[in-house]
Amino acid sequence: MPNIIVKIPKGSLSPSQLDDVVAGITEAARKAEGIPDTPEKRALIWVMVDELEPGRIYAGGKQAQPAVIPVVVQIYPPEGVLDQSRREGLASDIADVVRASFGEDVNKLMVSCMMLDVPDATWGINGQLWSLPHFARAAGYQHLQSIT
Repeated sequence: MPNIIVKIPKGSLSPSQLDDVVAGITEAARKAEGIPDTPEKRALIWVMVDELEPGRIYAGGKQAQPAVIPVVVQIYPPEGVLDQSRREGLASDIADVVRASFGEDVNKLMVSCMMLDVPDATWGINGQLWSLPHFARAAGYQHLQSIT
């Protein structure tokens, strides 16, 4: 049940390519978090795309583009959902999904994936703070059903 923010240079992907990236990231997150593959559970995975205007991305104090195409993926899962193995698989899968969409520009692509766990009982859902058992019930995490 993560929230995911993808920061990408505006215009670097067509709308259909961007749809493919979002679908691939959604699937990678679903798999890593052990969320059942149903429309109701998939709908709990939110991906928000922030397309950055040209000239707004810097590396070493200089504009990064056109030398590189930076893509930053920030993943906010509830604390306790992802162990090290799941994190490694998710980072790898996301990099593969993004790379697959860039075609000939793949050599300039720099994919940065950050997993920023939301500490237990600090995530408010519709005005109520949730803890891991709430998330496990709602998302159906297959590996955490014993705590529901």
